[in-house]
Formats: sequence, C-alpha cells, structure tokens
Amino acid sequence: MKVYNRTICYGIVAFLLLIGKSPAFADISISATPVQGGSSLQFGRQDILDNRQKEVRIRITSTDTNQYQVFQRMIDPLTSTQGGVQNRDVLQYYGIVGSNSAGTLYAQSPEYLSRSEELLFTSAGNGASDRFILAYTIDRDRLSRSGQYYGRVMLSVRPVSGGGSQRDASLDVVLDAELDFTMEITGERSREQIELSNERGSVPSSRVDFSYEGNMGKLKVYQEFTRIPTNTRTGKDFPLSALTFHSQGTGAADMPYVSATHVKLKRDLIYSSDLTADKFQVLYVLDKDILNTLEAGEYSGQLRYVVSGPQGEKEYPFNFLISIKPEFSIQLEFPDGQMKFENLFAGGPAQTFSVVVRVTCNTGKPYAVTQGLMTPLVNERGQRLDSEYFLLSTELLDGSTGKVLLPEFEPVKERGETLFFSDKTGSSAQFRVLYQVRPYAEMEPGDYFTEVRYSLEEM
Repeated sequence: MKVYNRTICYGIVAFLLLIGKSPAFADISISATPVQGGSSLQFGRQDILDNRQKEVRIRITSTDTNQYQVFQRMIDPLTSTQGGVQNRDVLQYYGIVGSNSAGTLYAQSPEYLSRSEELLFTSAGNGASDRFILAYTIDRDRLSRSGQYYGRVMLSVRPVSGGGSQRDASLDVVLDAELDFTMEITGERSREQIELSNERGSVPSSRVDFSYEGNMGKLKVYQEFTRIPTNTRTGKDFPLSALTFHSQGTGAADMPYVSATHVKLKRDLIYSSDLTADKFQVLYVLDKDILNTLEAGEYSGQLRYVVSGPQGEKEYPFNFLISIKPEFSIQLEFPDGQMKFENLFAGGPAQTFSVVVRVTCNTGKPYAVTQGLMTPLVNERGQRLDSEYFLLSTELLDGSTGKVLLPEFEPVKERGETLFFSDKTGSSAQFRVLYQVRPYAEMEPGDYFTEVRYSLEEM
C-alpha cells in the first residue's frame, strides 16, 4: 500500500515538472476597421469625383516573439450588380507615414491594389503588437463603366520564419460609380453665343469654356461651322482665313490645336480624352492684319460642337457673331520732317519733300483724298515763291489699288486739288506725295515754308 502511494506521488511530481518546462501558449491576430465607421470600405459618387480618401486602421495583436509580416490582396474583384467587372485596377492605397509604432511600413506612395499579394508591413524583430493606417482612393480615370460595385480585400499576417499559422481579416469594398455624364459648354460673354469685336481692345478674342464629369470611356469633341458668318447688310461671307483658334487645358488630354490654327469649315476634332472629368478652353481670335481689309458690319453665323462618347452623341449649337466697327481715317507720315525748303537761291539745286498718306477704310464706299495749301510758299521775309516752280507728284505704294491723279510733277494749286481716288469698294490704300521746289533766276534767296491740309471724303 505504501509502495502504491509513493508511485502516485512520483507521477504527480513528474507531471508538474513537465508542465513547468512547456512554453506558454502563443497567438497572433489581425483586424481592419474603417476610421470613418462601419464595417466596409465605402466610396460614394462624390467621394469618387472629389478624389476623397478613406482610411482603415489595421491592428495586429501578438503574444509571440517571432517577427511577422502583413500582406493584402483583392480576393473578390469589383463586380456590379449586373455582373460587369471593372477591367482595370481602380483601387489605390498607401500607408500613412508615422501611423505605426515600430516596424517598417511600406507603400508610402499610392499603388494599385490587385489580386497579387502585396507586402504592407514588417514588424519589429521581437514580434511586438503594432498598428498602422492605410488610405484608399478610387482612380476615377480608370473606371471603365458606371454602376454599383462590390469587392473584397483580404489582409493577412504570418510569421517571417514561416512557422506558425496565418491569420486573416477581410474588408468589403462598396463603390457607387453611378457617375451620370454632364457636359457644360459656355461662351465667355453669353451662354450659347461666341462674340468677337474689334472694338474690345488690342486683341479681338473670345473664349468658350468646357467642363464635364462622369465620363466612362473615350470622349471626343468636334467643332464645325453649320453657317459661315455673313455680313447682315451686304450678304458677304466672313473670310475664315481671318479667324484663328487654339485650345488650352491641363495637358492630360489630347488637344491637337494648342497653337493658333485657322478655323475649318468642316467637322474638326479639337479634343479627345478618357478622363472621367476635365476642363478646357477654346479661344477664338481675329487676325488684326486681315481685319483692315474687311468690310464693316455685323457678321452672323453658327458654329456647333459635337460631343461623342459612351453616352452617345450630342450637339451644342452656338451663334457666332463678329462685329467689325466702321473705320474711315487718314494718317500722314513725314519722312523728311517738317515741310521746309532751306537755303534756296537762284541757280541752286532742286529740293524735294515727301509725305506718305495712309488711308484706312472698311465702309465699302469709294473715297477721295484732296490737298490744299494753308499758306503760300514764302520765305522768312514773307516773299512768295513763284507757284510755277513749286511742284508735286503722287505714286501708289505697297500694291495699293486706286488711282493717283498726278503721276508726273505739276505746279501746286494753292486752292486745292484731288490727289487720289480709291477703287469702287473703298479699299484701304497708301500713296506718296512728293513736293519739289526748283530755284529760278528772279527768286529771293532764303528758307521757304508752308502748311498743307489733307482731306478725306466719301464719294
């Protein structure tokens, strides 16, 4: 009986010693909790349009001393309620710097989440518990179609050594991609009208603003004139060679005309992109060099924009108005300075003085240029020069049209005379007037001068 009891006691002691030498039970776990609340990662329509980020707090609880790592992957792709799947990776993530206590947090710049396993975090060497925050965003430019989408992300933690078991936490992703397409096209001065006028400053121009949201594919914008601007008084077409345009935007889209180009009559592609949303402008400019040749008046036409994309095709008609103010002016240039014939004396050389006359006219009516002397040609003592020896002639310049009336030198008529007749349409013109004094035997020596008045008159 004593032997039996002694055996039992030895057995109990041995069992207790065995328990004392066994390691304590070790475990590790992981959880993923959205910072904004709820149990899923949810992106609404406005979150997508505003590129808002959603944060998720990852917590790892470890009672082990082995170093561990955290991975993630997309185990269920984003699938709509109708069964369609987003055909590109659209969910981006990155780690918030400083959100972990120890260890190493990777992916500190945005990366796309795919179905391949990606390393997020490596713990400290002692395998201590830790936590960090991941930020998620939706790349709206990669969305391939509209709809409500659901997917699932798996986060896994496991020891670096390979021993021990893996623990997982899943996170549902809800995506509201019902991005109804909207396009706004607005003229600078009127919502559906483009207005250009040479009265508005040194550069006659007008801007059209474009903006859109909710695009889900290749978007193209065309422009074309459905009616060329025509002078409402005369019926003459506005020459498109006098009208240029160019586009400007963020540079993320394809805009073929970023430098000034003449507007075409036929349909012309001016913008294309697969961005979900964008803004750009088209600027129309009148060529000032050609404006001087255009007839004054109001030119009225129509331009339309055609927007084509996954949502179909839609037209946006715009009235196109060009206002050319009437201009009827004369400008004088004096290459030789003030009209003064100096140091004239009998037997001396002839002296010539020139005046360049520039007429700007777009009224469409013919005109004439006349001249007359304000005073006779006299010297400083008031002695007059014989008018027979005070001559003038005229010549056209720079390919101007019209007719000069004094191609050869003739005596100046003090009471005035016509120098130039325009063509029938009153085109702008330039011509030169040459005044010449020829000394003669009976003249009084000295410096001679006079004043000349030029007049511009419609015929």
